[in-house]
Amino acid sequence: MRNTFKKSLLLLSLMASASVAAPAVAADTLEIRNFIGTINWANGDMNVEIDKNEGQTEINGRTDMTIDGGQDDIDGRKCKSSYGSFSVDWFGKEKNGRFGGYDDLDEMPILTIAVPSDTNLVVRNSVIFTEGAPNIGSADIDLRYCGNVTLGDIQGNLALDSRGSADLTVGATGNMALVLRGSGDLTGGNSGDVLLRSQGSGDVDLENISSLEATLQGSGDVTAQNVAGEVDISSRGSGDVELDSVDGNLTYRSQGSGDLEIDMLKSSKADILSSGSGDIDIGSGRIENLTAVARGSASIEFGGLVTDANLRATGSGDIRIERVIGDVEIKSSGSGEVQIDDRGE
Repeated sequence: MRNTFKKSLLLLSLMASASVAAPAVAADTLEIRNFIGTINWANGDMNVEIDKNEGQTEINGRTDMTIDGGQDDIDGRKCKSSYGSFSVDWFGKEKNGRFGGYDDLDEMPILTIAVPSDTNLVVRNSVIFTEGAPNIGSADIDLRYCGNVTLGDIQGNLALDSRGSADLTVGATGNMALVLRGSGDLTGGNSGDVLLRSQGSGDVDLENISSLEATLQGSGDVTAQNVAGEVDISSRGSGDVELDSVDGNLTYRSQGSGDLEIDMLKSSKADILSSGSGDIDIGSGRIENLTAVARGSASIEFGGLVTDANLRATGSGDIRIERVIGDVEIKSSGSGEVQIDDRGE
């Protein structure tokens, strides 16, 4: 699955790049670049209006539109640690507003945008705070600084390169190619294949997905509900992974302190290699062929049924399996123990 990940990531990048140069007969494209400000957006015929603080903002095109805010050199030091909204009723007078986000955000441009639901969205070098959640066709988003971006459902693929503290919230999507190198979080709905490389502290929280391949080197956590296919994870950081269920092969390699927790696993083959201190806890399910190797201090536990098992504890971590009914190979050369609660047909 590793080669599949690389090919798929390249494919998604090419698809996202191609959307910028799409012919007129294709779906509309909206590109936002060099922009700092607030965007109120919803679905509708393609249209952009500047409500306030025009500044250097330039808008070009009609169906394929480009918004250039003229902010070529954005100062990330002006990002604030908090962002939110407030509503106060003062003696019958209601006052609404926002706080935080970016220095002098209220003096930056405020746009109202309508986009068709099949729009290809491209974001580059921008600090954006949005209101609304329009459905779109695809998204290629580069978030280098702070911000808060919300979208509805994405018919096609989502490509995200997040290097700052900006948060992204989306609905259901096609496939995802995600690179998280900062503290920004991604929250999403149902998705296709998820390809993730995480090197920061940003969290990923998804609903039902088709498959997951992740390389984790930071402290960001990954959570998902049901995974319908394969899971392939390499963890070298402290981020935890929590999955409600997996119905496919599992490959997990850990050299860090992050934990893996799966409530239920149904797999024809599961390969688990732990060389770190992060625990692996799989609550229930069935595995036809299990290889579990504990080289570090982490424990490996599976509370379900295994047909054939190869279990090796060469460190201080324990391995515990609830039931094995087929062939078993056990090797223990460290202080860790290998335990099978029920050994029989």
